[in-house]
Amino acid sequence: MELGTLLVSPTILLTLLLMASSCGVACATTTSRTPGGATVMNERSSLRGPACVSTGPRADIAVTSYIKGKPPHETFVTDVRVRNPVAVPVWLLYDVGDSFPSVVNSVELSRTTAESAAHVWSFSGDRSFETVRIPGDGQVILRDVEISCVARDPPPAIVFASRITVGGLPAEGWFGRPGLLPTTGDFNLSQPSRVTEHEWHMADALNAPAVHVEVLCVSHLNLSADVAPAP
Repeated sequence: MELGTLLVSPTILLTLLLMASSCGVACATTTSRTPGGATVMNERSSLRGPACVSTGPRADIAVTSYIKGKPPHETFVTDVRVRNPVAVPVWLLYDVGDSFPSVVNSVELSRTTAESAAHVWSFSGDRSFETVRIPGDGQVILRDVEISCVARDPPPAIVFASRITVGGLPAEGWFGRPGLLPTTGDFNLSQPSRVTEHEWHMADALNAPAVHVEVLCVSHLNLSADVAPAP
């Protein structure tokens, strides 16, 4: 059930609206074409947003290891405890980089192969990210969540969003299914443990649909406390 169709208390509704409105201004633009052929400007949603608080969706992130890439690139492997105390689903986005894509030409929905299966969404275009949908009142543990960064400045982030649209349509309707995680569970999200259920690709980048993320809050990794700098 979607955010716009649920009846929630005035306090929760006001909190969600205020948090969504705090999404930062766009940091870059690209162009695409509508089905009618008109050229439109697409703006990247910014990663800026309020810090997550205990009364809303939040993530406790523990860095378990890191993978050295070509300097200054690194990938941090994390375990993430997620709580969503509100009554509606939210998106948790990771491996985002410093901004969201403005358009996407690839969307993939994969499923973990463990007994407790979880669905992971992958969006790729001029940038990319991965995301899971946390149900209302959900409490889950996500294992082996990989988060890449460049030079650790700013520190990599995990983002909660109230809504993701692709081409102006809700992303969860892209394959005609909600792709929600179970309300509780312990899930391993590593790439080797996943199989693709649905995928969509567009070869023509000019006609790629715009993607927009409505940010609720942002949690940055505390790298100084969680992991020593890579040599």
